[in-house]
Amino acid sequence: MRSTFTGLNTMVKGIFSNQLSLDTVGHNITNANTEGFSRQSVNLAATRCQMQPTIYGEQAVGTGVDSTSILRARDIFADKQYRMEVATQQYNDIMQRNYENIETTFYDVRDTGVQNALQEFWNALQDLSVNASDDTTRKNVSNKGITLADTIHSAKDDLVDHINLLYNDFEARIDNVNEIDAKIAHLNKEIIAMEANGSSANDLRDQRDLLVDQLAEFVDVTTYENSDGSYTVVSNGATLVNAGDTLTLEFTLGQSTNASDVNYGVMNYCAKIKETDTIFVPRDGGIRGIIDSIEENKFFIDELAHISAMLLTTFNDQHRAGFDLNGDEAMNFFGAYENSYAEYSYGEFRYNVKSIDADYIYVYSGGNILTGVDIIEELQVNTNITSAGGGQYIAAKTNRDLTGTSNSSTALGDNAVLLSNLFNMNKDYVETTSAAVTNNYYFYQDKSNAYGSAKTIKIYNDVTTYTTTTGTTYTTVVSRQVVYEGQTGTVYRQVTTVTNNLEDGAEPTSTVQFVDQHGYVLRYSRDDETGAVTYTTTTSTGTISYTADSPGIVIYADDDNGIIYKSIDAEGNILYTDGNGDTLNKSTSTNNANFSSVITFTGESSSYTIYVSTSEIRSLGDSGIFDYYDYSMSQLGLRAESMDLKVESQDELIVQIENWRSSTAGVDWNEELTNMIKFQKGYGACARCLTTMDEMLDRLVNNTGQVGR
Repeated sequence: MRSTFTGLNTMVKGIFSNQLSLDTVGHNITNANTEGFSRQSVNLAATRCQMQPTIYGEQAVGTGVDSTSILRARDIFADKQYRMEVATQQYNDIMQRNYENIETTFYDVRDTGVQNALQEFWNALQDLSVNASDDTTRKNVSNKGITLADTIHSAKDDLVDHINLLYNDFEARIDNVNEIDAKIAHLNKEIIAMEANGSSANDLRDQRDLLVDQLAEFVDVTTYENSDGSYTVVSNGATLVNAGDTLTLEFTLGQSTNASDVNYGVMNYCAKIKETDTIFVPRDGGIRGIIDSIEENKFFIDELAHISAMLLTTFNDQHRAGFDLNGDEAMNFFGAYENSYAEYSYGEFRYNVKSIDADYIYVYSGGNILTGVDIIEELQVNTNITSAGGGQYIAAKTNRDLTGTSNSSTALGDNAVLLSNLFNMNKDYVETTSAAVTNNYYFYQDKSNAYGSAKTIKIYNDVTTYTTTTGTTYTTVVSRQVVYEGQTGTVYRQVTTVTNNLEDGAEPTSTVQFVDQHGYVLRYSRDDETGAVTYTTTTSTGTISYTADSPGIVIYADDDNGIIYKSIDAEGNILYTDGNGDTLNKSTSTNNANFSSVITFTGESSSYTIYVSTSEIRSLGDSGIFDYYDYSMSQLGLRAESMDLKVESQDELIVQIENWRSSTAGVDWNEELTNMIKFQKGYGACARCLTTMDEMLDRLVNNTGQVGR
């Protein structure tokens, strides 16, 4: 038989359950603006029934309600998605800010950037080519060279300073990761202890999930919940947190992998796991963004170093090939160390890549290897040129022209043209409808010592220039190749080929002439006994004569391998001979494993092989300085624009995921107020029912059974 007071107990349970639900609603409302809070709700379940006998048999009679648990609303799939995407968002944000800083470094504000400095220096060389005897013009070349070097130095300093700031941020973020890991481990312990009796530590779990969200901003994270309720947090294979245990990240100096590593003017740091002494590199997140931003800054330091290497080597070599205002052999235009400047030569000051697969270059300077910022800092205009009256040492001409002194207006500027051509020339030749452009910047290297203490060989003046003119009915190609160079000038073997485009099957016609640097057509005669060749022409001012009384011009010279001359034979064809007088046949092959081409000179009793490596010798590859810089800046612009689009897209995605999470875990005021009224009414109804039952019992106890009193 049921207890007399069973109904009272049922109502009490209802009052307690509604009161607990109402308290939970209050907890939700008060934490509606608490970061990371998840909406909670009480799980209600009917209590165990009692069996009541009736005339129809035993019946199950309900005994009320009980609160089985308080759970938080959480979508674990939305959490995983959010943490993955927020790591990418933080990575993109840091990369975007870094590109903005790099763009500020290279942006020509009021024409003060690297691009403007390159243009001004080129303009000065162009002026020098037509005003080679003007002291002011020469001084302007020196000044613009100083400005160019200073501007490149300034850009390098900005990049180095930003790398240091990134490393400072790197260190701070490592400390943040360690702090968050320790807090997660501490919460793991508290959650394990609180939930040991079967309860749910909702608020502690919210705090832990918020910490994991914050951790995901720094590194990529994957979380696994263990059977005891604790979290295991993994980043790129490293278990940062396992229940109450953590790994400790250290901000430490990176280990050098090679004695000739590139110098970027900063100490290299990395994140290392203290317990295992291994390098830690996250796949995503803010820390990975910092690591990649540092590499981007180093990349653009390399771009500046490549341009600097071009000026220090190829540009210097072309400058040394000319003669100064007084007809003396020229010195290097660029070079930082005055005391050793006179000792610079192509064999002592040259550059070559570290290895076939390397994406950077290093410069040899008297046996020292310069890389990165060292190359840039080496870029200084020679102090002899910058001194008072030093403009006379600038090599504006390719021949001695001893009359071209500071008191004469006849100094030539043809070497200044060649210097300026290095800014906009291509690899093989430049086609133009006007003057031919000379490309004498190929450098040749002995393969046996290609990597290491390489002895570099130069092919001197073995140059072909081209001019192409296309008309409505014909195409004309004019090619020139140097066959004589002396103090009085240069002689070219000029081949003019005309093709009639309108005649089917028409054969091209070629004409061979000899011209000098002024374009005068020359007659040549050859002494069959001595082999001496004389080139002459008669002009309005008299006879011009060039006599080649040597075996020819030296196009290859090496102490170990010998010497090769280029001249012409009795029919005016190009002739190659060695130091023994043997006639050599020239052949060129390509697709060599380590070099772009191989030139072979073969005679009856001798053979000479020269390995050509333009892609590994010239720091800018096949590009001129302008094209190389423009391409670098276009790459910077494209990367920055691409990152801007990624940031915008990722921000929109994060908003969608946050809305998704909020729809589940967020506190909805309308919903909570509705629940508040519902549980309030439920509480009141249970209380009213309890009062009614109390009155019934009062009637039963106090107002019945009075007969016979």
